[in-house]
Amino acid sequence: MRVSRGLVIAAGLILLSVTGVTGAAAFGDLDRKHGRTLGCYKKQVDEAEYGYVARQVMVRPAWTEVQTTPPVYEDRSEKVLLQPARTVWVPARPVYRTVEKNVVVRPASVAWVRKRRHLLDREEVVCKVEVPAVVRTVSTRVHVNAGERVKQHIPAVYGWKHRPVLVRKGHSTRVKHPAVYRTVRERILVRPGHVRWVRIRNGC
Repeated sequence: MRVSRGLVIAAGLILLSVTGVTGAAAFGDLDRKHGRTLGCYKKQVDEAEYGYVARQVMVRPAWTEVQTTPPVYEDRSEKVLLQPARTVWVPARPVYRTVEKNVVVRPASVAWVRKRRHLLDREEVVCKVEVPAVVRTVSTRVHVNAGERVKQHIPAVYGWKHRPVLVRKGHSTRVKHPAVYRTVRERILVRPGHVRWVRIRNGC
């Protein structure tokens, strides 16, 4: 009989701890007279227990980058022909010579001249006289040779031309970057808190 009553009391205490019923309302009035005390229990609160776990958090997802390398050019100079060589015929200078010749300025002629035989003679005499020609020496430039054409060689004319030359072609490369993760600590509930009734060993 005593064992059965102990089981009933224990079952009642467990039920109170599960349902969370607290306070004097779950028991009888303490001021009221009771029979022999069978056992005393006290309420014990077990705090919740927390812990930490480490987990990976994605900071940045994977992505693809296109890297473009431009083409490389080099400025180069090359010799180019501006005018080819040719042969031309050019006239030579004419040849001149200076010669002298007599030119008649006034030709010879005959004229009648009045003369006196002596100074005291008053009688005039008419004489027929010869007037010599008047000649002058002049210099004249004479064209001796008209000149022949001369063969002349004209060399080629070269110059420099600057132009860009492709040294290396441009290209594009796709570079894949992996996702970036970070390790974080997260607080988790290991065991929730609860209230339980513990029997007092030394009695009430």
